[in-house]
Amino acid sequence: MAEPEVERDREAVADHAPGWAGRGRGAVLEDDAEVMSNTELDKRITGQPPEIEQEVLAINDDARNRSLQVALLIPLLAGVLGLAASFRMMRLPDLKPAAPLEGMDFG
Repeated sequence: MAEPEVERDREAVADHAPGWAGRGRGAVLEDDAEVMSNTELDKRITGQPPEIEQEVLAINDDARNRSLQVALLIPLLAGVLGLAASFRMMRLPDLKPAAPLEGMDFG
């Protein structure tokens, strides 16, 4: 499928999918974005023409995979940064107190 056809199909899905009537595409993505299985989505879009149902399911499949990849990438990056910081801390010298600490131990 050529790129203009894909965009036209996505616009047709946005025009015919339940709950999207009269709303801009940006508002839908900001308000109603959620990860949903194909089975649950198929239940929600019953009554639509078959080509619309197939396109909605294909869009959901692509979007779900991408969102899960991004969601897993963020903790991975945080872990790598933490690991890098821990190696940097091993090279720091131990700090020596500026004054003797005798009598400061409450004992």
